[in-house]
Amino acid sequence: MEEMLNEILHLTSKGLQDAKQILKTTKKIKSYIEIEEVENLIKAVGLRQKWMEQSDDTKEKINRKLNKIYKKFSIENLDQIDENRYSVVKEILFNNSQTQEIYKRAYELEKQNQIKAKGLLGEYKGRIIDIQQGKHAYNTYSRKPTGQSLLLNEVK
Repeated sequence: MEEMLNEILHLTSKGLQDAKQILKTTKKIKSYIEIEEVENLIKAVGLRQKWMEQSDDTKEKINRKLNKIYKKFSIENLDQIDENRYSVVKEILFNNSQTQEIYKRAYELEKQNQIKAKGLLGEYKGRIIDIQQGKHAYNTYSRKPTGQSLLLNEVK
């Protein structure tokens, strides 16, 4: 059991680091939205997605290991393991609680980012419409007359 718990501890530590990276990247996204740095915003969103996928993979590995322990020792959760005998259980539970707190902060920050990003998209949509209208006006007024010219009509 100790070996399996140590593996889970390692994975929960990795999961905690992944969560910290997601929060850090979400903060960067917020700053890019505020300064309207679209290119870096797109890169940051892609990076955060990579961290989220990695985090999901880590969670899946943790759950597989936990299920093995649950089945092998006929328990339902980590709280049923003697923490005095297996001290890593405290660390695992601590990592899990820290990870959850970080995800809560990232979620709240992301809700704010969504609102600001919608505003930014609205601004860009307005700018695109203005550009399209300007292009249409330019095309309308820059057309050359077709057919016979007026001078030719007067000569006849």
